[in-house]
Amino acid sequence: MSQVEGYILRIATREWVNQVFSMAIYYTNLRRTWRRGQTVLFVHKTSVGDALVGYGLIEKAWEKDELCEQDKCECEKGGWTRAIEFTYVKQFDKPLSNAY
Repeated sequence: MSQVEGYILRIATREWVNQVFSMAIYYTNLRRTWRRGQTVLFVHKTSVGDALVGYGLIEKAWEKDELCEQDKCECEKGGWTRAIEFTYVKQFDKPLSNAY
């Protein structure tokens, strides 16, 4: 059985894009086998359609009950069940799209 080496995650809002790249954390309901060292590519809707806006390297995925109170409140506010913490994240200066 092969292991997934990474994922592509779509960030829904501009506010959440800023949060991911400033806090290096992504809140989600997705149930996956998140592993330390996996690469995540971030996609966000731009004026020319969906585009890659950056990437990150997973440090750890936390279930909501494992989080500190502040992060637990964020999860409850958004209706999320877990948080993915990144070792680092990199936002591209210009989103990469397939628009010509």
